[in-house]
Amino acid sequence: MKPILQKLLSAALAVCLLLPPLPARASEALGHDLAASGTELNRSVTLSDGTFWSDTYSDLRQENYVVYTPSEQVKPVVTYGETARALTTVRSAARELEGQGWRVLAGINGDYYGVAHGIPIGTTMVNGVLRNISCDPYYAVGFRADGSAMIGDPQLTIHAIVNGGSGFPIYSFNHVRQSEYGIFLYDSRFNDRHTTGTSEPGIDVICSEVEGSLTIGGMLTLGVDEVLTEVSDTQVPEGKYVISVNLKASEGYTDPVEALKPGDLISVSVASQSDTAWNAAVELIGAPELLVQGGEVQPGLPTGAAPRTAIGQRADGSLVFYTIDGRKAGYSIGATLTAVAMRMAELGCVTAVALDGGGSTTMVATLPHETAARVVNRPSEGSERAVSNHVLLVTPNTPSGRAEHVYLAAPAARALPGAKLTLTSAVIDTNGIPMPDPVSIRSDGGSYDGSVLTLPDTVGRVTVTGSYGSLSAAAEIETVLPESIVVRRAGTPVTSVTIPPETSVSLTAEGVTNHLTLAGDNECFTWRFAGEGIAVSEDGATLTAGAGAGAGTLYVGIGEKTVELPVNVAAVPLRTLDGFEQTFEPLSSGDGALTMIRSATADYVRFGRASAQLDYRLAASTPATVPVEYALGAEYNCVELWALGSGNGVRLTLETDVGPAAPVTLGFTGYRALSIALPSGARTLTGLTLSSEEELRGTLWLDQLVLAYDNLVDAYAPELSLAYSEEAQLLMGHAFDAVNGAALPTLRLTYDGKPLAHTFDGRTGALTAALPAYDGCAHYVTLTAGDAAGNLARRSLYIPAADALPPAFPDLAGHWCNPSAEYLMRTGISNGSDGRYKPDDNITRQEFATMLYRYLAPEQDFSGVELPFHDNDRIASWARDAARAMYSLGVVGGGKDADGNLCFMPEANINRQEAATMLGRLFEKGYASFELLYADAASVPGWAASHVAFLSASGVFEEFIEGSFEPTRPLTRAEMASMLLRIN
Repeated sequence: MKPILQKLLSAALAVCLLLPPLPARASEALGHDLAASGTELNRSVTLSDGTFWSDTYSDLRQENYVVYTPSEQVKPVVTYGETARALTTVRSAARELEGQGWRVLAGINGDYYGVAHGIPIGTTMVNGVLRNISCDPYYAVGFRADGSAMIGDPQLTIHAIVNGGSGFPIYSFNHVRQSEYGIFLYDSRFNDRHTTGTSEPGIDVICSEVEGSLTIGGMLTLGVDEVLTEVSDTQVPEGKYVISVNLKASEGYTDPVEALKPGDLISVSVASQSDTAWNAAVELIGAPELLVQGGEVQPGLPTGAAPRTAIGQRADGSLVFYTIDGRKAGYSIGATLTAVAMRMAELGCVTAVALDGGGSTTMVATLPHETAARVVNRPSEGSERAVSNHVLLVTPNTPSGRAEHVYLAAPAARALPGAKLTLTSAVIDTNGIPMPDPVSIRSDGGSYDGSVLTLPDTVGRVTVTGSYGSLSAAAEIETVLPESIVVRRAGTPVTSVTIPPETSVSLTAEGVTNHLTLAGDNECFTWRFAGEGIAVSEDGATLTAGAGAGAGTLYVGIGEKTVELPVNVAAVPLRTLDGFEQTFEPLSSGDGALTMIRSATADYVRFGRASAQLDYRLAASTPATVPVEYALGAEYNCVELWALGSGNGVRLTLETDVGPAAPVTLGFTGYRALSIALPSGARTLTGLTLSSEEELRGTLWLDQLVLAYDNLVDAYAPELSLAYSEEAQLLMGHAFDAVNGAALPTLRLTYDGKPLAHTFDGRTGALTAALPAYDGCAHYVTLTAGDAAGNLARRSLYIPAADALPPAFPDLAGHWCNPSAEYLMRTGISNGSDGRYKPDDNITRQEFATMLYRYLAPEQDFSGVELPFHDNDRIASWARDAARAMYSLGVVGGGKDADGNLCFMPEANINRQEAATMLGRLFEKGYASFELLYADAASVPGWAASHVAFLSASGVFEEFIEGSFEPTRPLTRAEMASMLLRIN
C-alpha cells in the first residue's frame, strides 16, 4: 500500500463556511486555543480541528475530531483485514468500503494489537458476528443496528455445553493459545494459512458449524468431526472450527477437551457479565483504557506525551471520535492520556476510552467536495501505519441530484497581504454527495481567477461568496501582517546562510503570528541582497555562489518588519588545528616557566572532553614559550581559539615561522572566543608564548584551535533534522554547518547507542540510513554532528514499542516503563531483582552507578582505582567496580557528610538533580546552552541546572516529567530505565 500524507495549509482541515463560527475556546487540557475550524460532512457528522499552544512544552498541539449523532443515514462499521492477524491501514479499509458503494464520511484506527502476531488485544465484532473474543478485563465500544453506541467493559465469557449436559469455559476465540492454561477456539479466519497457528503440541478438536453464529447473547452449535492429539498448527477449513488446548496445560483444561468424541454436539454461548445491553451490539471494537466515566477523568492513567486516539460518548448519545497528533516539534507534541481524558470531558463526553495511539493514530475523512476519503491528520511516522482494526462512519454513496447547499472552503482563515489561496467549492445534494454543477464565486476584495483568490496587498478582511441559484455560502479571510518572519532553508529555520562554492540555496519565508504560520508564499515578501560573489534569482529567494569568495546581507521584509541574514560563501572550510582530545606528551619552556599538559577536568573544558592546561610562573617582562608545530594553509589568515582567562592580564602570543602574531591580553575570566590574525606568509605555528609586565603565576586553559579567515568566529551549532518512514524502515536526515557549509568533521548516527551505517552527502547535508527490521521493541536513534570549531548539535528520534510488547518482568504488565525496562533487560544492563524489576522503587546511588557502568561498558580496567570516600566499606561488593569506574570517569564526585568527610553514600536514594548531573557529565562539551523551562526552574541548583536543561532539551525526561522538575524527588527505577534508553 502506498503511504499517504496529506499536507494541508495552515489549519489541518478546510474551513467550512456552512457552520456558524466556532466560539473561542480555552482548554485546561491542551493550552491556549489558537485556531479552530469545522466542516459538516453529513447532517449527522461534523469534522473539526483545533490548534493549541502548550506553555508546559512551549510547542503546538493539533487535534482533529468528528462528532457523530446516530441517525438512519449513517452506519458505524468496524473493519479489519481478511484474517484476525492481518494488518491494514485506515485508508485501505475506507477504499474497500468505497468499492462496495459506501461514502466513507470519517474513520479512525482501532484497538491495540500484538506486534508479533497482529491480533487485536480486545474483542472485535463485524456485521453482527464476533471475529475474535478476549475474555480478559478490557473495555469496548459497541454499536447497535440503529447506529447508537455503548462504551464500557462487557466482561465477556465463552462457555461450551456438551450434548446438553456438562460443559467447560473457553478462554478466547481467535487469540494466541497460551502454553499452560485455557481452552481456545479458532475458525478459518484466524490467519492467512487457515490454521490454529500453534507451535507447541496440543489436543485439537475439529468441528463443523451446525447452526447459529458467535454473537453476544446468541448460540453457536458445533458438531465434533475429529479429535486430534499431540498436534500443532492444525488446518481449519472454511466453515469449520477448532477447539484447542496445549498439552502443557493442567488436567482441568485438557480433560474436558480430550473427552470429546465425534458426533458430540457442542453449544457455544457468549455472554456479557456486566450488562445484557451488549447483546444488541452488531459492531464492536476493543479499547485498552477508560479515560472518562460519569463525566470524571479517571486517575492513574499512563504518562508520556504521544499521539492519541479516543472515542467518547456525550449524554445525548452522540459520539466524539478524537485524535491528537504528536512527536512533531513545531507542529504538535501530543498529549498524555490524562490530558486527552480532560479534553474529552471538555468536549462534553461523559464516557470515553482510548484506542491505539502513537504511530497508529490516524483519522480519515471525505470532505464535502471530494469523492474519496483521505488522511486528515499527520501520522507521527510520516505515513499511515497498518493496524488491526478500524472504526468508520459510512453512508450510501447514492446521489439524489437535488441541490441542498453550497460548500465553500479556504485553506486558511488568516493570510499575509497578497497571498494566493486556492478555494474549494461544490454544490452538495440532499444525500450529501457533491454535484458536478459549478459554483459561482465572487469576492469583495482582491481578485479571483479560476480557483485562486489573490488577496489585496493591504490589511483587512475579504469576504468571498459562492452561489448556485438561490443557494449561497460565504467565507471571510483576514489579511494581517506577521509578528515575526521566519526564513527556512530545506525546512530548517536559519538566521544566516552559508553556501558552498558553485552551488545554489533556495529559501522560503513565513510570516508568524501567535505561534501560527500565516498563509502565503515568498511573493508576499520583499527580497533584497547586498553583497558580492553571489548571484540572486529574480525573486530574490535563490542564491547561487560563485567559485571564489563572496559575502553580503539578505534582507527579507513585509510591511514595516524586516529580517537580515548574513550570507557567506564557504570557499574554504574551517580546519581544526587541535582540539586536544588526543593524549600528548607534556611540553615545557626551556627554563620550566611554562608547561602545557592535556587536561580532562570537565570544569576547564570548552569543547569535547579535554583542553590544554598551561601552568606558568613568569618573571616580569620575561616571556616563556612552549614549542608546538601546526601546519598552516595559505588560504587561512587567522586562528580561532578559546581561552579561559583568570583576569590577571597575562598576554598570549602565537609564534610562527615568519614571526609572532600580535599579542592578546587575557584580562577576562571565563572562556572567551579569540580570533588572532596570522602574519602574512605564515605556514607553521611554532609556539605559544605567555608574557607579562610583572611577575605572574597562574594557569591558563586553551581549547579548540581552528584555522579560519577574515576573523571569522564560528559560534553556531550545525543544523540537524531527523525523520522516519516506518513503512520503508528508512531514516532521513539533514546535517549542515550553517557557517562552514556542509563540512562536518564529526558526524555520528547511532541506533540504541551502536553505530548505524548511513550515507551522507557532504555538499547538501542530506543523510539516509536503513533501519533494522522493526521488532516491536523501543529503540532510540541519535544524530550527533560537530563542526571544525567544536560546536555540537544532537537530534534524537524515539521509535516506540508496540503497544502489545510483552512485560520484560512479571511486575511490568501495563507499566509505562516496560519498553525502557525491556531495553535494559535485552542489553544486559539490568536483570531486575528477585525476578522482578520493581519499577516504582527508589534507586540508590550504588544501584545507579552499577546500571550506568553496565550501560557504558567501558573497556578500561578500573580495579586499581583508589576511591577517596570515607564510607568505602559501605559500598556493596557488587557495586565496587562500578563506583571505581564512575569516580575515575568523573561521573561521581561524592558529597560531604555532617562531619565534612567526602562520602559516596551508596545506600542513599539518588534524586533527580543528582542523576541529571551524573548523566550530563557523560556528554562532551560544545552543545548550545538551553533554558530551563520547568515551572520550578528556580529551585534547581546552579551545579545541576545546565545538565538538567541539556537533558530536558534532548528529550531524556519526556516520558515522566512535564510541568515541574522536582529536583530533590527520589529517582525511581522506572525513571532510570527511561533515561538510559534516551541518552543513547
